[in-house]
Amino acid sequence: MSALDALSGAALDGVWMDVPRHRVTFGLRTGAEGPGGDGQHGFTDHTLTLEEVTDFGFRDAADTLWADARVAAITAAHDPDSIRVHITFRGRSGAVEATCGKAVLRRSRPATREER
Repeated sequence: MSALDALSGAALDGVWMDVPRHRVTFGLRTGAEGPGGDGQHGFTDHTLTLEEVTDFGFRDAADTLWADARVAAITAAHDPDSIRVHITFRGRSGAVEATCGKAVLRRSRPATREER
């Protein structure tokens, strides 16, 4: 999944779990805001949804809040029956790992003030 390479440096907005549906969704944002906070300089929102999740884990050596969660790397290892996704974060010992049957990456550019 070379498309995942574009998420390096992305800010983690949140993680949502839908346990009954075996689904985990990550909200990520890349780019920079314009000087007036108008989004003119290219924020792009990404949604990475892992479906058919059979294993999910989060680890962090410290129990302190993260002031800024930026992706250092996202890798995906493909097996015949599954995908193993591993996400590490800059400046943190924390990581997320999941095993799933399918990974779907969507992106959208938020509306600027003029478009709203």
